[in-house]
Amino acid sequence: VLSKHTSTVNHSDVRNVQIDQGLFQRMFGVGTIGISSAAQSDMEIIDVGMPNPAAVKEIIDTYRRNHRVPQAD
Repeated sequence: VLSKHTSTVNHSDVRNVQIDQGLFQRMFGVGTIGISSAAQSDMEIIDVGMPNPAAVKEIIDTYRRNHRVPQAD
């Protein structure tokens, strides 16, 4: 209650978005979402009990598709 931990990953650095939902979580429309960046192999951000995690993943994926940095040839 008295402490706080914040972790930030820029959209352009997001490498993987993972969703975990068991049977009861799917029934209640919640789940765990994990986000990793290109700099880390493990999940850097994990949110348990996220409402509608598939919609959150879609928002992140849509942003990433629409804001890709062009690669140099």
